[in-house]
Amino acid sequence: MMVWQHYLGSSLVRRIAIGLILGLALGMVPVTLLLVKQELIDRAGETVALGAADIADKLDMVLAERLGDIQAFSHAPVLGQQNPALIMAYLDHLKLLYPMYQRLSVVTSKGRVLASTDRTWLGNSLSSETWFRTIAQDHRPYAEIVPQQEHAGGALGSVRFAAPFIEQTGAWRGAIVTEVPDQIFRAFITQTTHRGNRSSSRTEIAEFLVLNPTGDLLLTSDMHAGAGTVQRPTGLPSTVLAEQGETGYVDEVNAGSDIDALTGFARMSRLPQEPEFQWRILVRTDRNAVLDSIWTLLWKIIGIGAASLLPLLGLVYRSWHQQQADETRAAIAYRAIEANNAQTRQIIDIALDAVITIDGHGVITGWNAQAEQIFGWTAAEALGQSLTNTIIPPAYREAHDRGIRLYRETGQGPVLNRRIEVSALHRSGREFPIELAITPIHLDGHTVFSAFLRDITERKRTEEDLRRTRTAAESANRMKTEFLANMSHELRTPLNAIIGTRDLLLKTSLTPEQRQCALAIGRRCAGSGKDRSRHFSGRIQSLRSQ
Repeated sequence: MMVWQHYLGSSLVRRIAIGLILGLALGMVPVTLLLVKQELIDRAGETVALGAADIADKLDMVLAERLGDIQAFSHAPVLGQQNPALIMAYLDHLKLLYPMYQRLSVVTSKGRVLASTDRTWLGNSLSSETWFRTIAQDHRPYAEIVPQQEHAGGALGSVRFAAPFIEQTGAWRGAIVTEVPDQIFRAFITQTTHRGNRSSSRTEIAEFLVLNPTGDLLLTSDMHAGAGTVQRPTGLPSTVLAEQGETGYVDEVNAGSDIDALTGFARMSRLPQEPEFQWRILVRTDRNAVLDSIWTLLWKIIGIGAASLLPLLGLVYRSWHQQQADETRAAIAYRAIEANNAQTRQIIDIALDAVITIDGHGVITGWNAQAEQIFGWTAAEALGQSLTNTIIPPAYREAHDRGIRLYRETGQGPVLNRRIEVSALHRSGREFPIELAITPIHLDGHTVFSAFLRDITERKRTEEDLRRTRTAAESANRMKTEFLANMSHELRTPLNAIIGTRDLLLKTSLTPEQRQCALAIGRRCAGSGKDRSRHFSGRIQSLRSQ
């Protein structure tokens, strides 16, 4: 009896325990469903948030690259020659290399179009344009939004980029200007979102919107392109948060279609000197579509069995959470790598000679093939070293370090944005002359210095040879003049002596025959002396003219 009672008691305990476990399991099913639902919504929201941030970063990068391009174009020596034919050939070559630019034009300091890939622009006056007046005043690269003329809402037509070209004397000679049409930006964003859709099995980005700082629509996705009547999304939480400079997502009603949407938002911020380019990026996906996929997945889980799937759900949740963290870290690392690659591409694109980049502490971060040939250091050997210890001669190292410190403290440098001639040091220890131009570039809140160098040893040698030849010619001319002067003097001296002696002889008592002879000598000497004097004077003048 006691054993049976013990068995019944144990069985009852087990039944109660099983009942509690089953009840707890059944109670956890809806909780688990809600947790998984919220987790997947959060995941979808973070996907569109990352999509918005990715678009903002890449648009920032594209605008910075275009500003770098136009600044590099303005450094071409051909622009300083003011030769329309040569400049036209240069612009046509740039248009062939960079087809994204709609029109490339060179404008004089008076605002007159000197050369352009659009021949209909030749001779037009652009002096009243805002960009021209700004460059004429500030002498710096400039970018502005060009709205569509037929769109009353201010939709983006193109982005205009311009940069001044300055002579070595500091005189402003004009500007180079171009435009990138809105189709380029829309295609770029569309490719970015489609690439994100292909790489993710979680959420498909349905549409995107790009707003200017005042809330006007600049660009929309393909589904709205050309519509011209897309509702301005003012007052939405995503718009307000994007204006505050935040990045994230919100669950809101799509103002254009009254459909619940998960909206990711971000703001561009890499061009603080150009406030009108702090665009707001909105990326949306249909919340109902996300929920449909969630419920489909959850019903499959319920069909298999809540009890057997509880541990699996825990593992899946943990796996998803870890995957989300890994993808977030990978996305951050990927954006950092792309920013670094964009900087490298920008420097390589504008390189005409040897290109060396250093950071704000003078450490080499870029070293192209031409630099290897000129200085004898390979890129692997030079990267990470101090510029002071590689190519700067000992006599100039202190001045170089002092210049870097001055720029960090004041943001100014006496040799920046100028072409100068200095001495450089080869790896073998040989010093040689170079022509140097240093340009500061600001990316991601950091400053790097791009140095453009050219070996001018041959040019200096030619100049020295010309100087020596000119000095030798001047010395030979002086010797010839002295010789002719001495020669003329030596010829006149004996003739004067003979004439003087004849005059003394005539003053003495002479026979008629002797006097006749003396007079004859005087006439011959006088005539011969005049003839010879005229002859030698003519020869001297002829030799001097040679």
